[in-house]
Amino acid sequence: MFMSRRVHWWFAYNDMSAKIVQDLGYPVERTTSVQNTIDVNQLSEMRYQVTHEQMERIRQQLDLRGDNVAIFIGAMYTDKRLNFMLEACVAIRSKVPDFEMIFIGAGPEYPRIELAARQHAWVHAVGPKFDDEKAPYSAVSKLLLLPGAVGLAVLDSFAFEVPLVTTAAPYHGPEIAYLRSGFNGVILEAATDPIEYAAVVAELLTNAMLRESLVEGCRQSRHAYSIERMVGRFAEGIERAVSRPLTIGIKTNPAHHVN
Repeated sequence: MFMSRRVHWWFAYNDMSAKIVQDLGYPVERTTSVQNTIDVNQLSEMRYQVTHEQMERIRQQLDLRGDNVAIFIGAMYTDKRLNFMLEACVAIRSKVPDFEMIFIGAGPEYPRIELAARQHAWVHAVGPKFDDEKAPYSAVSKLLLLPGAVGLAVLDSFAFEVPLVTTAAPYHGPEIAYLRSGFNGVILEAATDPIEYAAVVAELLTNAMLRESLVEGCRQSRHAYSIERMVGRFAEGIERAVSRPLTIGIKTNPAHHVN
């Protein structure tokens, strides 16, 4: 806490991080929120370059028989709440008979997903995929389902135009600040159970107008959190920092000066 207030300038990861240091008493006028991101425009281009033939190939490889497909993208560990996810998937399937779920990722919880895939033909475990590899899977999906910890996947959601549905879990990364519930995705209450989560997902899958409004929010957010804007904010912060007198900082002990 002491060190956080004794720097010349703060370059905060995003607005959430900036508020933390400002709440410690650090002056807002010496803070730059860079709104850290990835190259969402490049990912978006990858998504739009996916051909109908590629989508059909994915459908054939996974034997996708329905249109109501959702996807999970990310590392598979305890905070991702995969038990919750699988229970919710069964409930979604009971409400939406042609629902199918694609899991992309790896980690200590992956065997649990592999087991579910062996038990249910509509659960598909495809392992880790990166960058352009993720695009065709996202192209055949309507929603991104992550009830547990969310980080940079928020930006995948924007780039691939697949709205994210999560819960207000206490262990999200700072990128959760980019998700505006009802605009570019959905954040349900922390106490939401798998059945309640499933009901919301089922409604979004079957209500094209509601889902399309979230897709439009993803498109707008993709532009707001582009890497070009992040670089611009960082450069502006540097210019402001070097133009200000050094009035805040760690004071040196005169006894340590060398003549």
